[in-house]
Amino acid sequence: MNQTTGLAIFGFACTILGAAIGIVGSYFVAIRLARNHAKTIAGLRLRDAFAPEFIKLQTSEAFGLTEIPDMLKAAFPKHKMAVDEFMFSLKGKQLDAFDKIWREYYCDPDEETPKFIQYCDELDPDHQIAIKRIQAIRKFTKN
Repeated sequence: MNQTTGLAIFGFACTILGAAIGIVGSYFVAIRLARNHAKTIAGLRLRDAFAPEFIKLQTSEAFGLTEIPDMLKAAFPKHKMAVDEFMFSLKGKQLDAFDKIWREYYCDPDEETPKFIQYCDELDPDHQIAIKRIQAIRKFTKN
């Protein structure tokens, strides 16, 4: 084999190697972008799921003793579906932190069952507890 043939083979091998590295790198970048896009979409859906109740809590002063808990309880299935979709995009410490925020919103710390009575007018007269907990959930989606 002469020097020219050797250089041609070396050049061809380098081209193949460069293409393989480019393909693998592009694959991992595409996977990362897809995951980020899925998390962004799930975050938008989560924010949208809480928007009507969040607005009512911020703007209405005419709710009675049971209206807030009933409103949040009625919206729970919609919120839970959006939360489940969003949690699917989280891992590790992010998942643990979000799960803690979610549980603070919908139940007592030591229980699994929803307890929306914590947001009644006697316990949360200006709705600030409910507003802050929903804000924490919505803020988490901005990451």
